[in-house]
Amino acid sequence: GPGGIGIIRISGPEALRIALSSFQTNSGRRPRHRVATLGRLLNSEDGSHVDEAMLIYMPGPRSYTREDVVEISCHGGAAAIRAALRSVINAGARQAEPGEFTLRAFLSGRIDLAQAEAVADAVGARTDLTLKVAQNQLRGALSNEVRTLRAQCLNLLAQMEAEVDFTEDDVPPLVRSELERQLLGITEVVDRAIEGSSQGILLRNGLRLAIVGSPNVGKSSLLNSLLRVDRAIVTDVPGTTRDVLEEMVSLDGVPVVVVDTAGIHGTTDVVEAEGIERSKRALNEADLILFVIDSSRSLSDSDREVAELVHSSRRPVLVVLNKVDLPSRCSSDAIEEMVRHTNVVSACALS
Repeated sequence: GPGGIGIIRISGPEALRIALSSFQTNSGRRPRHRVATLGRLLNSEDGSHVDEAMLIYMPGPRSYTREDVVEISCHGGAAAIRAALRSVINAGARQAEPGEFTLRAFLSGRIDLAQAEAVADAVGARTDLTLKVAQNQLRGALSNEVRTLRAQCLNLLAQMEAEVDFTEDDVPPLVRSELERQLLGITEVVDRAIEGSSQGILLRNGLRLAIVGSPNVGKSSLLNSLLRVDRAIVTDVPGTTRDVLEEMVSLDGVPVVVVDTAGIHGTTDVVEAEGIERSKRALNEADLILFVIDSSRSLSDSDREVAELVHSSRRPVLVVLNKVDLPSRCSSDAIEEMVRHTNVVSACALS
């Protein structure tokens, strides 16, 4: 999108030559290493002025890709960026593939695979916590842990092989209890890393939270309350929501994709039936289900139908007993029988 500044990055052995073929410094001198140089960006074909710009030259290996890298900062409007890119490409560069700079950094050994993945996570981070985890991995926290475990395993392997190969040389045997202790310690660290990886995936992709229930129980009101904005249309008419609505919200740093669904019930309306089918798909794709029940009315066949769908999905579920500001007509015994010992919370989506 348009912005005040747009940056074009060039990497490779010809980076400076290509940059200088379309950039003229105001001083007329060659750019110094890692010093911002003011100048003019020129059309490489006819030498006409394109934009005022800044150039920074970072010779390898002290650069992101370990190759020679040049960054040209020009105005960030779409026309200016296109003209600048065209000028650089005409001078001999080509447009990079998605993620190619990070790929080159990986292939040159500057970063490992875990750090390369962390770059994408940092770019795509949607909450402060997600960014913190990505930056921690980018600094090498996971890589250092893996290197330590690998060194410990190689050390144990060397001791065991020495005991087998040099029996006649009086190599002291590895105490079996000590071997078991060290292996158990390594296993514990690996198990913690695997457990942490599932949390990392959750932070990267976000938690999918599906709000389901029969019509007019307050699902859309609950969505608006969680988002603190009137995202979904709310009326007294049952079946107002006919499609799946998705919005992202940050809860304690965890990105949560909240999915508002159409009320599930029997219908002959073609459009409404399609919305209900999408609701069922959203329910089966969710990481957590909020099953909303209207406490101001007795349980209906639609409520029981939704309950069966929720239980058959085998997803974690939280029952939300909504509209508790109104007189209750929903017996706790009937709810307990229907939801089968699932956690129940009371709520008023309006407040």
